[in-house]
Amino acid sequence: MCRIRSKSILYSIILTCGILIVEMQLQAQVKLGIRVSGNGHYLMTEDGQPFFWLGNTGYMMMARLDRPGIDKYLTSIASKGFNVVVAACLTELDSPDKPNSYGFTALIDDDVTKPNIKPGNNDDYWDNVDYAIDKASELGIYVCFIPNWANYVDGSGGSVTGKHPPLIFSGNAYRWGHFLGDRYKERKNIIWCMGGDHDPGSGLAVWRKIVEGITDGSNGVNTEDGYADGSRIMITWHPPGPHSSSEWVNNEAWLDFNMTQTGHFMINDTRLYSFIQGYWGLNPTKPIFCGEYSYEDHPINWNWQNGSFNDYDIRKGAYWSVFAGGFGITYGCNDIWCMNQPGLGSWTKPKLNWYDALDLPGAFNMIHLKNLMLSRPFFSRLPDQNLIEGGTVDGGNHMQSTKDSSGSFAMIYFPRETLSKKILASQLSGAKINAWWFNPRDGKCYDQSGLLTYIPFESFEKANKEFDPPGSDANLDWVLVLDDASKGYKIPGQLNSVQKK
Repeated sequence: MCRIRSKSILYSIILTCGILIVEMQLQAQVKLGIRVSGNGHYLMTEDGQPFFWLGNTGYMMMARLDRPGIDKYLTSIASKGFNVVVAACLTELDSPDKPNSYGFTALIDDDVTKPNIKPGNNDDYWDNVDYAIDKASELGIYVCFIPNWANYVDGSGGSVTGKHPPLIFSGNAYRWGHFLGDRYKERKNIIWCMGGDHDPGSGLAVWRKIVEGITDGSNGVNTEDGYADGSRIMITWHPPGPHSSSEWVNNEAWLDFNMTQTGHFMINDTRLYSFIQGYWGLNPTKPIFCGEYSYEDHPINWNWQNGSFNDYDIRKGAYWSVFAGGFGITYGCNDIWCMNQPGLGSWTKPKLNWYDALDLPGAFNMIHLKNLMLSRPFFSRLPDQNLIEGGTVDGGNHMQSTKDSSGSFAMIYFPRETLSKKILASQLSGAKINAWWFNPRDGKCYDQSGLLTYIPFESFEKANKEFDPPGSDANLDWVLVLDDASKGYKIPGQLNSVQKK
């Protein structure tokens, strides 16, 4: 079933008030939906433009933040190029009987058939949810909207924070979904997300009823008959780590794209790329990406004695999974996902308040990946490890490569400056190859000596060739970009006009 949802275009807006004040990069208000590309591997807007998913994990935004907090958070991530926020309605950390920042609960008596809606626009729980979704839309951000955490669904198991009695059963699941679908049917920036960090367990039938209710509500239908037209909405599933949603729901007609999660167990987790590569060719083919991996400032394996994941770890995971065939990436931060603040933390023991963690370096790095992928043909890109002579190894030295199906470009991620490898550039098209070193830390290109450049650091007659990144730091990474010179591609990371698909 083809579903339609979201769009984001980065604009450069000059704000004036009689005189030039400041130039900012902001995103256009969400006006178009997203659908799956023709080859089944990527997402695109309704008018055929590429959509690179750059998500930010803000699970507790709706439950814990007031409107000024929502403004601060969403404005911050929009300024860094994020175009998706992942947020949960009924969350895992705070049960539905815990009031939000305005003193309102989501439900009356923990009953999902009785949303706690107060007359007027008075900042009740649902007013605050509405505000968050609309503010996101205003900033060009899509909401990956989790209706409820899995531990509230009968049969889906308990939460890692302790079990909560199920609230959603076969008898009320459709009504819960219908309320949500009907309430948000006019919002173009919602992408629905089932699962809530769990597999369906024995509760898949209940989840199907939630999906049917959401879909019918979105269509103005109110008949629980086991059928719903999902063409107006997009739905994914957030699995537990380390797993992929495709293990359980790839064959569900309502699932538009798959999500993987590796979790926060280890540095250099090989599942970041092996999951994506392994599920790339499933039948039916559906787009896949990593929706949760190591969070910045998160204790490794949940133990601060092991240290914590930093921006370097975050970049490796992002480039590995995207070059392996992912259509995007969701970045997370241990201090932000739970909206940590005095009196409101999580079991992961965050050390910073959420508003003090907004500008950690990993968050700034993500837009460079997004811009890099959008600066070359988008829909024809494939994972291809055969570009690396002799293959590659697992662990911190793992190199990941991707290329255009016609051979017009290739990208190879070098996780360390100390690596040297022969790349089989003879597989590319054209007689002459342009080579660039793209810096994933600042989004700029450098020559072999490490100096900023606006031209390829080397142009050579097509041949297999050894490459060694600039510098000698084992904790700095680079991307080698190889182009068919006849294509005239711009500097990597500088956005081109890409053909529609």
